[in-house]
Amino acid sequence: VVIIWLQTGIVMAANGPAWQACIVDLVESSDLPTAIALNSTQFNLSRVAGPSIAGVLLALIGAAGCFFINSLSFLAGVGALFVIQPRPAKPKVETTSVWARLRVGLAYTLNQPMLRPLIVLTSVRTIFGMTYALLMPVMAQNVLGQNAGGYGAMMSATGVGAIIGSLAVASWGNLIPRGRLLIGAELAFSASVVGFSLSRSFLLSLV
Repeated sequence: VVIIWLQTGIVMAANGPAWQACIVDLVESSDLPTAIALNSTQFNLSRVAGPSIAGVLLALIGAAGCFFINSLSFLAGVGALFVIQPRPAKPKVETTSVWARLRVGLAYTLNQPMLRPLIVLTSVRTIFGMTYALLMPVMAQNVLGQNAGGYGAMMSATGVGAIIGSLAVASWGNLIPRGRLLIGAELAFSASVVGFSLSRSFLLSLV
């Protein structure tokens, strides 16, 4: 399981930035905020619908069947890549290696007072906080005594929370300073993870 998650993380680390960068080549600059919002919305909606469907399928066809159907679902994304026609990008002549460019990008990030704390916050949350998803099956079955349906509901709850968070940022982003909003969200997330680890109530765990 650890090896599978490691491989998944490596693929996501490569796919995430590439996909985010691709959005810029798909729409005009004036439509970019809308495109980013739509991309975030479809991602969070999939986090709600996917686990709900998986919970039902897990009980019907087992884990292997769920993985098979999930792999088939990616064919739609692969097909879309053949249909999408991004705007032609200007060719760039790179005279340095990939590692050299990575070092330059890292040095730039560390030297920017605005980006440095954001990178630190994201790294700490990802390494020490987001790994709760790995323990979700154990929490669902061994701690809360739930079946596949309960596990699916718990995973869907994370998607619902993400959508609520997106709407909150969209609503309050111009009323509350972004820095304070970010710190408040990080503290709330940390408290939620601690509370989830201590919870022995299924309904409370969903919240």
